[in-house]
Amino acid sequence: MKGPIIGIVGGRGRLGAWFKNLFEEAGFEVMVADYKTDLAPTDMAERCDVVVLSVPIAVTEQVAAEIGPHVRQDGLFMDLTSRKTSPLKAMLDHSNCEVVGAHPLFGPREDSIKGRRVVLCPGRGERWFGWLKDLLESLGAVIRVTTPEHHDRLMSAVQGLAHLNTLILAAAIQDLGFDLDELDAYATTSFSHLRPQIARTLRQDANMIASILTLNPDVPGAAAGLERQIVRLRRVVEQGDYSACSRLIQELRGYFGVAPEGLH
Repeated sequence: MKGPIIGIVGGRGRLGAWFKNLFEEAGFEVMVADYKTDLAPTDMAERCDVVVLSVPIAVTEQVAAEIGPHVRQDGLFMDLTSRKTSPLKAMLDHSNCEVVGAHPLFGPREDSIKGRRVVLCPGRGERWFGWLKDLLESLGAVIRVTTPEHHDRLMSAVQGLAHLNTLILAAAIQDLGFDLDELDAYATTSFSHLRPQIARTLRQDANMIASILTLNPDVPGAAAGLERQIVRLRRVVEQGDYSACSRLIQELRGYFGVAPEGLH
């Protein structure tokens, strides 16, 4: 399996282009099929040893069904989607080759893969899985191997709760009608860290965030947990229950292993 040809469906998108550069710098020939390329995705799949799906989450399963039958039986079919259970099943159902689900836990703004985490979910076969894992590790990536189900459950917090929390905070500030310049003028150190986080989230692709929140079946459960805690804290605040609020903070310190400032 020396020098496999790699094909990327969606290789002109930001993440697809990022991995195209990564593979080319590692010495591989890379082919690209996208909306404005002469090469059709199905034709590209038949000519490549490794076929990578780098398309929007909402269409990954549809594209997998179209491309899968054209991937060589001795090749690798993989994706770069932030959701793993359904895309992996679609790749398995519509192909006869080896299959791996991959999720880079970083975005295309990064300069290097060194030190960055990549999740790999084995689907079918061991030969290409070993090749991919060894390649990414040789380039400096930190590999996490897990099942697609466990991955999606973790992402309901890592991505789901993170985006939900930021969007709720931003929407609440908007709902209260504050002048943002005045808020900045009176900002504490803690609040001054929140504005950049809100800005970073709102700059991202709205369709991507919407897909992360609405297409992962584990996110509604995470959202329900967030809602329960908002209601819990609202009750504490409305009742002016100083002791309950303090107990909650101490409880969370224990869970997260955080010591109060000034204490050792």
